[in-house]
Amino acid sequence: MKTLVINTGSSSIKYQLFDMPEGKVISSGLIEQIGEDHGHVKHKRYIRGVEDVHEEHAPILHHQAGMNKLAELLTDKEHGVISKTSEIDLVG
Repeated sequence: MKTLVINTGSSSIKYQLFDMPEGKVISSGLIEQIGEDHGHVKHKRYIRGVEDVHEEHAPILHHQAGMNKLAELLTDKEHGVISKTSEIDLVG
């Protein structure tokens, strides 16, 4: 079961995607400087115990745009870990 845990603040979104019940982290990341001129995205995926990091710098206008970016990153053909968001069974 894939479980997405999200922690949102006033200008950031932190997330981790777990494979449960093992508690194995599949992906994690940080979308920060939301609402500012220069946003920063750091997305990590873990493949066979190896961390792969992808970073972007672009404005993130609001939290909805940040959540859209999170979904885009998780399903990205090159940097993602799932093929579609419906693979996520639980969000907390």
